[in-house]
Amino acid sequence: MRTILILYFFSVLAFGQKKYVLKFENYHNNHLLKIDSIKIINISRQIDTTLYYPNDVFELIESNFEFDFNVFDNQKRFSVINNINSCETYFRISIDMDQPVQITVTDVSGRVIQQFRKRLASGKHYFTIQGGGNNVYIINVDTRRSKDHAKIFRQCDNKSLSLNLLYSEETQSENDKNTFDFRRGDSIEVRSYSVDFDDEVFIGNEIFIPTESRIFKFKKFTDYKALVIMYHKITLDTASDLYERSVWDFENDLTYIKNKGYTVVSIEELEDIYKGKKVSEVNLSSLHLMTASVLIIILQPHC
Repeated sequence: MRTILILYFFSVLAFGQKKYVLKFENYHNNHLLKIDSIKIINISRQIDTTLYYPNDVFELIESNFEFDFNVFDNQKRFSVINNINSCETYFRISIDMDQPVQITVTDVSGRVIQQFRKRLASGKHYFTIQGGGNNVYIINVDTRRSKDHAKIFRQCDNKSLSLNLLYSEETQSENDKNTFDFRRGDSIEVRSYSVDFDDEVFIGNEIFIPTESRIFKFKKFTDYKALVIMYHKITLDTASDLYERSVWDFENDLTYIKNKGYTVVSIEELEDIYKGKKVSEVNLSSLHLMTASVLIIILQPHC
């Protein structure tokens, strides 16, 4: 198995600026994988930027800290990008004709947190959800011809940030290059995140001062696959919709999961796994007492 992130530097002298061009390639089992995000951090000056679905070429430029980067791809009609590197979630919609669009962000109880209404032209439109702490939210998109929704689990350490929904007035397009500025001698950290065809997660992390070519290797996020089962509410009565689950059915779900050799962990324990710590299983007998949002992480050992 071969999984590497190759990072090339090419020094270019132009207009008094020194440029280092970075090329990213991620191979796994001889397949070229698309990188989901790259986070660039200037440790010396405490500035950073995250690129979602970046182009293959990235430039570090020794200059005055102006950013120019592409953050979007253009594959699905309605898609949500949840990313481990940021308190921001990007999503985009694509509509085939001019029409009114309504976007509503709610919590699991149905309470409206943010709402957007506007007549949008045909094409792709881009939105950002900022803040919101560690919570489950539902994005509802209503157009004249369709209704879509997506659940997102926000993981944002800054719990003081209220949730905001931002719309980019202009349709975004891919840039020819991505740039990040630094000054000579600054320490730069690169964090990379990628998922392969089997939902195996790979990460890369390296700190360096831009002076030469380097090769970075992706490492597996964990020796397990992660599967998420999300219920909005565990009820003592019969479930009233797809977002609820009765206590009886819920306990049967968990018993079936355990009998299949899976491990059930909490979101806090998932973070411990990320840090390489061993965790114990969640006490399943206490889970049925939960009446609010339930997020179950199921870890499947690799064969």
